[in-house]
Amino acid sequence: MRKRLPFADRTRSIISAAATIFAAHGFERATTKQIAEAAKISPALLYEHFPSKEALYRAVLRSLIKDQDRLVATLAVRRPGGTADGAAELVMMLYSYFSACIMANTNELDVTAHRLLLASLAGDGTYARLLYRRALRKNVNALSTALDNARANGDLTGETLAAATSASFIEHVGSMMLSTHLLEKPVAPYADAGAELVRKAVFFCGRGLGLSDAAIARTYPADCA
Repeated sequence: MRKRLPFADRTRSIISAAATIFAAHGFERATTKQIAEAAKISPALLYEHFPSKEALYRAVLRSLIKDQDRLVATLAVRRPGGTADGAAELVMMLYSYFSACIMANTNELDVTAHRLLLASLAGDGTYARLLYRRALRKNVNALSTALDNARANGDLTGETLAAATSASFIEHVGSMMLSTHLLEKPVAPYADAGAELVRKAVFFCGRGLGLSDAAIARTYPADCA
């Protein structure tokens, strides 16, 4: 006879199974029957833990949002050496973010969370909206200051973009690069890979922000150039 899991352990098991199902099918098309089968329990037992699919979806979002914060944190602006070198701050932010998207080892939870984001974008957008707003709240003020500092130092020119718009553009590039790299065989035919692809992504988005090539080259991490 199979040992019955403690209530808390069973709840975590259900949330893990539900995350996989929601990521594969989206909220609208996922069913509690599929989730119960994935969790290897009966639908009746599922409802002992969660009264509705909506309640289970909210529990999945809460469990994943903290893990997603790790990737969001790579978009945070850091001050190298405590200086106010806006270009260096921006380049380090781009480098950290694209390294996480392209080169970092991803675990099963990372993959599920990202696929849930994509499923949310193709569905009602609830999870995507929550994640994007959370990321902006954490990073937009520091990013705005870095952009202002880079412009004041003459390293950033051209039309001024709102920090929220800049952050969203960067995230969209990185998010799709991550999506292609989660597959066993990457589908995007990049001419570069690894560290060189990171460098090209930094230059691409750095130029988009308005940074000069000289400023990007000057502030790019020396041991990664």
